[in-house]
Amino acid sequence: MRLLLLDPPEALVVELSRRDHDLLVVDRWVSPLARQLGGPRHEFVKLVSTQKISFSAIKQVRAMIRRFRPEVIHAFRPDSLSHALIGSWGMKTPPSIVSYRGITRVPNRLDPGDWISYLSKRVSAHACESEAVKQAMVEGGIPKEKCTVVYNCVTSSEPAGSAELRSQLNIPADAFVVGTVASIRPIKGVDILLKAAAECASLPDIYFLIVGECNDPAVEKLARDPRLHNRLKMTGRLPEARRMMTVFDIFVMPSRQEALCRALLEAMVEAVCPIVSDAGGMKEIVRHGRDGLVFPTENVQGLSENINRLYEDRKLLAALGQSAQERVRDVCSSARFADRLEAVYQTALGNSAKPSRRGGASDASPQPALPIKRYAPSTKAIR
Repeated sequence: MRLLLLDPPEALVVELSRRDHDLLVVDRWVSPLARQLGGPRHEFVKLVSTQKISFSAIKQVRAMIRRFRPEVIHAFRPDSLSHALIGSWGMKTPPSIVSYRGITRVPNRLDPGDWISYLSKRVSAHACESEAVKQAMVEGGIPKEKCTVVYNCVTSSEPAGSAELRSQLNIPADAFVVGTVASIRPIKGVDILLKAAAECASLPDIYFLIVGECNDPAVEKLARDPRLHNRLKMTGRLPEARRMMTVFDIFVMPSRQEALCRALLEAMVEAVCPIVSDAGGMKEIVRHGRDGLVFPTENVQGLSENINRLYEDRKLLAALGQSAQERVRDVCSSARFADRLEAVYQTALGNSAKPSRRGGASDASPQPALPIKRYAPSTKAIR
């Protein structure tokens, strides 16, 4: 299959490159790994644009479609989706277009930006990051049969020394660390975590670690609670925040709204036991009492009771962490992600009412190749 991928996850590109596909990958940053994958069937091109209507980007994408003749275009961002839709407009045999949706906001039929992206009838299929995302898309008027849950993929990272990182943060090596990694905004519910932390602060040797840029006044105020004095560490934004996962004994994601949360997957793949709110798709991945614990959104008491439970029961903590790792490796591996997307591509071709063919769509003759540039049964807290 000839695939034009706009802003795809690198792990997906690596997996698809091992399969029987011709790939043209367009991204904002062409990584060294991508260059290694370059070859006669795999091209990598840099394209920088963050606007849904960018005439230069649309022109460039249109030229790529004409030359590469893809059967399917998969756009992983709303602006890329817009470029693909506008760029292929008017072609005699346009390629099938697939979107990727990673938020639970319902598409707004009064928003022109949504009409030139997700609400466009020219999108043949929508890959949804979770069932919660799919439900939001259907609520917005998109046909259910066009929406498929694919989740996301995550890979293991290079191991980071927990003891060394704890030392750098002035956290004792034997401390019990509860924390999160997030862009700290009200929707992420970090204020809920800090309220629960204050209730748990009397536990011996417990520390709380918050990683991420803070843009929530409520969090800044709660961080000054005297009960958290010397027990709370806030690092701000870190360039390699994922390395901090090995510091955690518990990873908490208390979001008020969430499609899935990549940081959650990154914690799970490192066998860190998760506690998540029942918002959005997190409860689809974290099965309550099996791969972690789930508490009702906004429920500070439920979160604090679950923290206490795992603090007191280290065997349960370890068992849930191990199960979380197995769960995410099974559901969210790059191979499983690619399998699900390949099925979406076939659906897209069918929805476009045209057969899959080796030579993709175009309104011009082929031209020479471009140079390679290379989550609960119960929402109550466990007691």
